[in-house]
Amino acid sequence: MKKKDPSSKICSTDLFLWKDGKVDFMIHVCYCIRDDSGRYSKLLGTSMLSMFENTREKITVHILHDSTLDHENRKKFIQIAYQYDQEIEFYNVEELVPNLIEDMK
Repeated sequence: MKKKDPSSKICSTDLFLWKDGKVDFMIHVCYCIRDDSGRYSKLLGTSMLSMFENTREKITVHILHDSTLDHENRKKFIQIAYQYDQEIEFYNVEELVPNLIEDMK
């Protein structure tokens, strides 16, 4: 039986960047946060920082949040991503899927 080349296995969730005719892999990481007390934001920021410090790949962080994510913590997340030349996107689920959120309450 012929062995498969592990480099040929590409997950459907992998996205690529084309740079100078070469393929660069983009890692996507998603965090979900409800932060009534503001304490979870500190942990999320620490996790992001560790991830950026310990990888050479480009990363896009996706943060699913509700109205409990305050402006100051959001700014801190953006600063961390910017400092490491990484991408960050925010998705307020209360705005994106209000009916679903209301059904969950």
